[in-house]
Amino acid sequence: MKTKIFLVALALALLIPASAALAFELKQSDGAVNVSSDQTIDDNLIATGASVVIDGTVNGNVYTAAQTVTVNGTINGDLFAGAQSVNIAGKVNGHLFAGASDVTVTGEIKDDLYVGAGTMNINNTKSRNAVLAGGMVQTNDQAGFSKDLFVFAGSATINGEVGQDLKVGAGEISVNNKIGRNAKLESSDSVTLGSNAIVDGNLDYTAAQEVSKEDGAQVKGETVYTPVEKAQKDTKDKGKDDKKPAIPFLPFAFFGIIIKIIGFIGLLVIAILTAAICKNYTKIFIEKLQTKTWPALGWGFLTLVATPIVILILLVIIIGIPIGLLLIPMYVILLYFAKVFASICTGFVIIKALGKKEPHLIWSAVLGVIVISILLAIPFLGGLVKLVVLAFGIGGIILALKEYSKSTVKDK
Repeated sequence: MKTKIFLVALALALLIPASAALAFELKQSDGAVNVSSDQTIDDNLIATGASVVIDGTVNGNVYTAAQTVTVNGTINGDLFAGAQSVNIAGKVNGHLFAGASDVTVTGEIKDDLYVGAGTMNINNTKSRNAVLAGGMVQTNDQAGFSKDLFVFAGSATINGEVGQDLKVGAGEISVNNKIGRNAKLESSDSVTLGSNAIVDGNLDYTAAQEVSKEDGAQVKGETVYTPVEKAQKDTKDKGKDDKKPAIPFLPFAFFGIIIKIIGFIGLLVIAILTAAICKNYTKIFIEKLQTKTWPALGWGFLTLVATPIVILILLVIIIGIPIGLLLIPMYVILLYFAKVFASICTGFVIIKALGKKEPHLIWSAVLGVIVISILLAIPFLGGLVKLVVLAFGIGGIILALKEYSKSTVKDK
C-alpha cells in the first residue's frame, strides 16, 4: 500500500507543474483537428476529434484524445495523449504521457517518457528517463536515454543507449547497446546480448536459460543468473515464510504499477476534457451535489447496488440476455464517469473553500483527481472512499441529467 501512495506522490510531482496554468484553448471536432505549421498557440491546448495533427507550435501543455494523434511541430510543455495511434515526429519540450494501441516516437522528448501501448517503437529519440509498458517494445540504435530505462513487455528489444540503469521484465529480452551502470533483466524465456552490448556495471538476470552473448558483448561487473524455476520457488517460499499468499513469478512484476500510473494519467486527461467540453452539465452536476446532497447519495447508492442485481437477473432469464449484456458496458462507463465528475466536484469545493468565488473547472478537475487518488491509496479508508465517491458520482449524474434534460427542452 505504501507503494501506491509513493506512485501517487510521484505522479503529483510530475503533473502538478504541468497543469498549474489556468489558460486553455479548446479545439473540438467530429473530424480532424489541425494546428497548422504557421500557427502558434500561446495557451495550454485541449484537442479532441477523430484525428489530431499538430504541425505548428503550442506554448503550453497539450491534452488530447482521438483515434490518431500526430505531432510534427513543437510543444513547449507536456503532452498527454490517449488514442488508438500516436505518432510523435516533432519536439516535446516536456514529458510525454501516452496510452494507445500503437505508439511511434521518432522526435525529441526533452524530459521523460511514460508510455503504455500494444506496439511501441522508440526511434531516434533522446530523452531522460523512460517507463515503457506494452506487448512489443522496441528502441533503435539511434535512441538514447540519459538516465534510467524501465521496460515491461511481452517482447523487449533495446538497441538504444541507456545512460544509467536498465530494468526490463519481458518474455524475450534483447539488448544491443551500452548500459551506463547496471542491468536487471527478468525474462520468462531468453536474454540475448548483441555484439554492441556493453554493460558497465553488473548484469543480474532471470531466464529459462543462460544468456546468449554474441561476439563483442561485454559485462564489466558481476553477472548473476537465476533460473526461472528457482525464482518461482523463491517467491513461493517467501510467501510461506511471511505467512502471506505467494505472489506468482512474473517477468514483468511491476506491470501493475505502470497500469496504475497510466490509469491515473487517463483519469486526469478525461476529467480535464470533461470539464472543458461539458461545462454546463458539469456545473449542473456540482450544483445538484451541493443542494441535494443526501438525495444524490441515496439515488447513487441504490443504483450502484441494484444495477448488478438487475443485470444478473436479466442474464439468468434467456429473453433478457441481450439487455443484460448491453447494460454491463453501460454500467462500467457509468462507474468511471461517476469518479470523473466526483473528482471535479471535489476540486471545485476545495478551491471554493479556499476563497475562490468561481473556481475554474479545469483546475478543479486537476486538483480533484489528485485528492481522490490520494484518498483511494490510503489503507482501509480507500475502500470506503471509493464507495462514497461512486455513490455521490452516480447520484449526481442522475440528478444532473434530469435537470439538464429539462433545460434542453425549455431551450427548444
